[in-house]
Amino acid sequence: MALEEFQPDVIAIELPEESKSLIPLIDEKSIIPPVAFLFYNATNPDHSLYLPLAVFSPEYQAILYARRNKVPMLCMDLPASASLLHSNFKNDTEIDLNKKQRSITRDPMAYLAKQDGYSDSERWWESHFEQWPDDIGLFEFVDGLMSELRKQSMGRDDEETLIREQFMRSQIRLLFKKNYKKIAVICGAWHGPVLNKEYIAETNDEMIKPLQSVEIKTCIIPWTYKNISLENGYSAGIISPVWHEALFENARSASSTFLVRALQLLRKEGMDLSPSSAIDAELLANNMALLRDLPSPGIEELLESAVCVFGKGITETIDWLKEKILCGEVTGQIELKSQHLPFVKSFHASLKYLRLSRFWKDGHQEELDLDLRKENHLLISQFLHFTQLIEINWASGRTSEVNALGNFHEYWRFHWQPDLEIYLIRIALYGNSFKEATQKYIQKKLTAPTEIYRIAQYLEHSLKAGFEELLPVLSQKLSGIILQNPDVVQLSTMIRPLMSALEYGSIHQTNLGFIKKVLDELIPKLVISYPESIRFVDYNKSKQLMQALLVIQLYFDKNRNTETGDLSDLWKTQLHQMAQDELSHPLLKGKIWNLLLERKWISMESFLQAFHLQFSLHSDIPKAAHWFEGFLYHQSAFYLMHPDIVHCLDTWLLSLDELHFKDHLPLLRRVFDQISAGERQRIFSLIANQQKTKQSKLFWYLDTQIVQKLDGILDRTKTITNY
Repeated sequence: MALEEFQPDVIAIELPEESKSLIPLIDEKSIIPPVAFLFYNATNPDHSLYLPLAVFSPEYQAILYARRNKVPMLCMDLPASASLLHSNFKNDTEIDLNKKQRSITRDPMAYLAKQDGYSDSERWWESHFEQWPDDIGLFEFVDGLMSELRKQSMGRDDEETLIREQFMRSQIRLLFKKNYKKIAVICGAWHGPVLNKEYIAETNDEMIKPLQSVEIKTCIIPWTYKNISLENGYSAGIISPVWHEALFENARSASSTFLVRALQLLRKEGMDLSPSSAIDAELLANNMALLRDLPSPGIEELLESAVCVFGKGITETIDWLKEKILCGEVTGQIELKSQHLPFVKSFHASLKYLRLSRFWKDGHQEELDLDLRKENHLLISQFLHFTQLIEINWASGRTSEVNALGNFHEYWRFHWQPDLEIYLIRIALYGNSFKEATQKYIQKKLTAPTEIYRIAQYLEHSLKAGFEELLPVLSQKLSGIILQNPDVVQLSTMIRPLMSALEYGSIHQTNLGFIKKVLDELIPKLVISYPESIRFVDYNKSKQLMQALLVIQLYFDKNRNTETGDLSDLWKTQLHQMAQDELSHPLLKGKIWNLLLERKWISMESFLQAFHLQFSLHSDIPKAAHWFEGFLYHQSAFYLMHPDIVHCLDTWLLSLDELHFKDHLPLLRRVFDQISAGERQRIFSLIANQQKTKQSKLFWYLDTQIVQKLDGILDRTKTITNY
């Protein structure tokens, strides 16, 4: 390590000045990297700055060295309180630079890599410098490269960078005044030429312009290798943190270490790989390095060999494989006593009290059945609904249901991911308690465009979390949407979460006035608007409107014994009118006839008359098929066993000529595929009996003539199974 060779008297490190309060918390026993220093605006938490530290980060190793050897440290970078105010850096200090010079200042390493024929700066750096044996010599060489680039860019940069460098020089001057002789400066390579002793002496009279500042708070948070990776959008990241960790541990055995860890991870994911696969992959990587005239394999060779050997060249697995191998599942850890965010402490304390900690730290899916008659289960439910409000994607619940015995259950599935630790921190910036953070989070969501069903879900989860303070705000928001939004499909997505909340509130004797008010505004608008919305629509739109139809009907089915009489009668009248409307889409008309028949709102005779009309000899084939598809949608095929229906379908199908039949066969197959296997078997039994009296040829036709028309592609057994 270069620091051990140099033996500095003091270390100046490129970290915001406020980091000095965080450095004492870096302890090898209580913190496992990667972690990040977090600086955030105390009054506007969205304005924040994250500085990740991995075990191989120069800053992290410098901090450990200083603590172990009792070497004083100076955090020399511009305070985050000034950096977080973008108004401090309004001037365009690069206005005179050409395109080439701007590309240098934006990313000097990428510029050098491009000049050397590389498309990837990370690959270029790795090929030339990553395994350089002489640390001091490497520093001097890289410093020379950066000096030349800064000459070519005329010493210009963006205003923030220039001010930061001025501030860092002023801090180093303070160290000179304290008579430190050996000062180690830990900074990015680009800053090196303007932070050396000679340059600092040349600029001794420079003045830093006055800067405004804001109140900030700081803490250390867990981080992940996935967040450090360039592949995941972190601009200062690297391609593979796992590879850099292996290089840091032992450059000579880095290849085998990387591949063995990749193998272990993939086996944990269920891939059937033998230990010898790692040996084969390393051999392939070494051979590729020889072919490319490289001294040793780099991440590109290792990744290609891993994909080839571990993934067996299967294209579908390559992207998934790359992410797993490059980033792993490494998440940092810190002790809660080191964590300065009360929300995070409270969250983990709740996990422990409710005995949910095992679900939080397990990367595999697990399920939990809650009986809300039990006090502890009710507390768990309320906590989980809080997590739903703030959209912590850890627990997902199925719809609550009440069985005949009156037991009220919730079923939850958990799937923890490492990134959730970081998401917790982001939510913690909204407030110290569950209610404070949730309220501010929801208020922010409501100021931006939000999907209607999501707002309805917020209302449901607020009720189930016992957070009734949010109900008036959410109800008012939904009421405004109902008045202004004419889209039936969007509005209908509100019904299920509102009904679920209503059902929940009834059982737990909660104030339901807010929800009833929203439903009283929503349902009449849908009932009145729906008939017009299904006219002159295409097939794709009709599929969306099908969901709206079903959920509106579900509302009336569940409220048969409540005060919805007039509205229910209006809906019934609307269904009759839509069933007869020639301008309504046939998919929806078929389903409407099914709803009317199932609820005995029409007679079988009326239905058979409509059915014969749809499947007359001169009917439009796609139109009839869509009508039948709608009729069968999510329903039993019981009515198909009626002899008149079987005969009607039989006559219609036999009337189709061969050309039309082939053209519309995919549509017909999709329609008939909705019939369940059990129903098919019963229908075939019925037809087998009918065949003896030659009353019907419908399914016998599907069994034989389709085979003939498809040139024997299907045999009789497969055809019966499919139809």
